[in-house]
Amino acid sequence: MLNPDNSSTINAATEPQAVAAGSDRSLRLLAQVLELEKRVRHCESETEIGFTLCNETHNLVRYRQSLLWKHSTAGQGKVITVSGLVTPEKNAPFIVWISKVFRHLTLSGSIELKPLAAADLPEALQQEWSDWLPEQGLLVPLNSPQGELTGILFLVREAPWNDSELTLLASLADAYGHAWFALSGKKSLLSSLTVNSNKVTLLLVILFVALCFFPIRQSVIAPAEVIPRNPVIVRSAVDGVIKEFQVEPNQVVKKDQPLLLFDDARIANQLEIAIKAMQSAEAEYRQAAQQAVFDSRSKAGLSALRGQVEQHAAEVGYYQGLLERIVIRSPRDGIAIFDDVNDWVGRPVALGERILLVADPKDVELEIQLPVADAIALESGADVQLFLNVSAHKSIPAELRFLSYQASMNTAGAFAYRLVAEYRNAEDLPRIGLKGSAKLYGEKTTLAVYLLRRPYFAVRQYLGL
Repeated sequence: MLNPDNSSTINAATEPQAVAAGSDRSLRLLAQVLELEKRVRHCESETEIGFTLCNETHNLVRYRQSLLWKHSTAGQGKVITVSGLVTPEKNAPFIVWISKVFRHLTLSGSIELKPLAAADLPEALQQEWSDWLPEQGLLVPLNSPQGELTGILFLVREAPWNDSELTLLASLADAYGHAWFALSGKKSLLSSLTVNSNKVTLLLVILFVALCFFPIRQSVIAPAEVIPRNPVIVRSAVDGVIKEFQVEPNQVVKKDQPLLLFDDARIANQLEIAIKAMQSAEAEYRQAAQQAVFDSRSKAGLSALRGQVEQHAAEVGYYQGLLERIVIRSPRDGIAIFDDVNDWVGRPVALGERILLVADPKDVELEIQLPVADAIALESGADVQLFLNVSAHKSIPAELRFLSYQASMNTAGAFAYRLVAEYRNAEDLPRIGLKGSAKLYGEKTTLAVYLLRRPYFAVRQYLGL
């Protein structure tokens, strides 16, 4: 028989052991929770934290499969991690179906920690649940410190979820949410604005309309070149071939300085022939004059012979004048403006043909070729800013002085309006021949008209209006 006193002694001894065993289990569970939270906080990428959440949570709560959904604005998002897979394929049938499920859930209302079954979904989504998942699912929302949904940890298994598991996962979800929010992107101004998409959309529409009516000054950019203001054109004084140039392009020249020389061989030959013809006519005239002293009938031919002498003398004088004009001299002080010397030497030129310019380097202006497609309303005196190719960072102020009312073909083969501007600062003038881009400023208009101007003209040209 058992002694009642001994039985009481045994029960008294085993009760502290049971309490100690339960305390050990609680401490081990708490240690696992703290260790898992620590590992989650130390994750350095979305991939790493997704793997940890989907696989390491299994050490605390049993489930068959899990996945992590990254939430974004307006119900959009994507599956980041699926337990058992290295990288989920976004076009896989399961991923496509589960993405539809999460979009439906996030658009239907706020996500809370609660079980989820096929019966909680629309009929169109219920049909495939049994093909992919066990019966019991659980939504674990991951919220930011501000309470906004940033992700969903989804767990599934066959057995129902008990209260103790839900309590444990609620505590883990808070730590998971903070860690996930830190890695998936801190809250930006854009994300804060998208909390209420309707208000943001309305605000953006109002802002866009206001910008369309924002006043702006019209401007256009066109190619420009520095040209002389009042150049002297040097033309050919004879019909002939250029033999050599006495100056180089852009060389400083003085008045009456030789610029170029024509080949004198042809003129010299013609002069020699004219001199011989004159000498022959003079000899014939002298002989006829001597005969007229003794023969009165010879006097009748003296007038004709005298006319021949005078004609040949005029020809000699003409060719002598041409020889004097084969040397082209500078009409003024300045610089000689022409192309490469090799383009002219040996080239035949006609009388009056333009060869070069002599201009004052301190008397310059700006020539602008404004394409027809870019034309805006401009008036004399409009502001112009010149940006030379050699110093594009520096602008030179100018003022529009002349603009043509009819477009003409430019050297590039396109129709453009010729505009001329004068510089406002006469002290620091650019060199003749430099090219760049000129920005011309017109009248004020709205931003919408300014942006739609070119598309409007393009449509008109296409439709032939």
